[in-house]
Amino acid sequence: MAKRNNKEVILAFLNRQVGISNHNNSLRTGYNLQGELCLYSYSLCIARYTGDGAGQGASFYFYDYTAGGLGMVSQTTSTHVGLLHRAGKARYSYCSGECREMWSVWSLDGNSSSSTRVDGFYGS
Repeated sequence: MAKRNNKEVILAFLNRQVGISNHNNSLRTGYNLQGELCLYSYSLCIARYTGDGAGQGASFYFYDYTAGGLGMVSQTTSTHVGLLHRAGKARYSYCSGECREMWSVWSLDGNSSSSTRVDGFYGS
């Protein structure tokens, strides 16, 4: 498995590629127990792609693990989250035909969550 920089790992996730990691494995793509593609900062899922067969439509969910969102876990994870949001917005702002919905999840309460559709992203 080739080691990549953080931006390359995030772009691989947005392109739905699995098995990609950075130089120290602090950022990697992989599947969760439900079979959804996830982006992990260390062992914490900071984003997931539901895919067309997950019953929710094809959507990306970004978990906002920053001080102003779900809470800061570490400086590295906050950096990963910031890079993810910027790369996601850049990647899908001008897409045609293969756009996916993107949601920023900023509050989790038991089994429910609050999320906001990210401006500039449109579902296919």
